Amino acid sequence: MDLEHLANRLAAFPELEMRIKELAAYMSGLDDAAFLLALEQIFERAFEEAVFRDLLLVWSLVMQGEEIDARHFYLKVAAVEHDILLCQYLMETRIYEFGHSDKKVEKSIDYGVGRPLSLGERKTLARTVDRKLMARALHDPDPSVIELLLGNPKVTESDVVRLCARRPASYEVLQRVYCHPRWITKAAIKRALALNPALPLGYCLLLLPQLLSQDRPLVLEQRELPDELLNYLQRFTKPSS
Repeated sequence: MDLEHLANRLAAFPELEMRIKELAAYMSGLDDAAFLLALEQIFERAFEEAVFRDLLLVWSLVMQGEEIDARHFYLKVAAVEHDILLCQYLMETRIYEFGHSDKKVEKSIDYGVGRPLSLGERKTLARTVDRKLMARALHDPDPSVIELLLGNPKVTESDVVRLCARRPASYEVLQRVYCHPRWITKAAIKRALALNPALPLGYCLLLLPQLLSQDRPLVLEQRELPDELLNYLQRFTKPSS
């Protein structure tokens, strides 16, 4: 199946979860070199073609799975052997692996109850329908609390945009937003994520083609990128003359 056929086939599925399942089956049949070359081609075509932007997003979500994680070492080696610059940086930053900090969260936020709350209590409040409590919970430093909030039907897109735009930010929290199918399809959230310097480089690179053309140079300006990677990306992000 060529990539254009694949992109159009996935676009016919109405639900993102269905696209993820279909693409995962396709990706499992690719050897490491084919996997990386396909990813590079999808990335480059995504700057100009909407159907490839959608394919890139689904591809990046499939890369969160355990099957791809198990292939990480071999994909990293193949990226170097085949001199695929983009994929060398993607594989180096482990984009599909949640960051787990060894540090315990020592400070929580004030939920207004007069005492510190346990993690279990804060997770319970993450399911609240009370907007005041929800606003406090959105400042919780624990990624597991934020993940529950992201599934709360009372949380709005504006809430998540503010969460992604916060400085300083936890990269674990930003990763949870990126990997949440409900929110990562929203253009304003993609922009807020990409412009947050705490977002790991791999996620930022995959978001770049999915942004509006005027926002892409802003992302590159705020990142200290190696010259070789910056030169590669500028081929696709310079304004049209």
